[in-house]
Amino acid sequence: MNTTPFPALSAETLLAVNTVGQWLAQNDFSGEQLYSSDCVVLAGNAVIPTIDAACRIAKAQGVPLLISGGIGHSTPFLYSAIARHPRYHTIRTTGRAEAAILADIANQFWHIPAGENLAGRSVD
Repeated sequence: MNTTPFPALSAETLLAVNTVGQWLAQNDFSGEQLYSSDCVVLAGNAVIPTIDAACRIAKAQGVPLLISGGIGHSTPFLYSAIARHPRYHTIRTTGRAEAAILADIANQFWHIPAGENLAGRSVD
């Protein structure tokens, strides 16, 4: 993983980045809203609360969990997040596609059977 620090960003750029970050972090599933789905799509990422939310919704609604993710530029962030997680750290990550890792989380920790998670492979 590249540990070279980013160059200093202007106040305008930081404001723009933080605006996008707030939009991305919006929780559309908080509160008492009722929602239903035919399938939950979990794209490869390293944000554990997003992974947990997708698994929780798929499990609660009894719908398939469609998982995607290959090995790409941000996969080391997922490896690191899993290694630091108090429960998920037991999952083997090195050299594995994000979809395979997320499928293990769904199966081992959320008890979503492999036939109900539709893990796919992709290349970033």
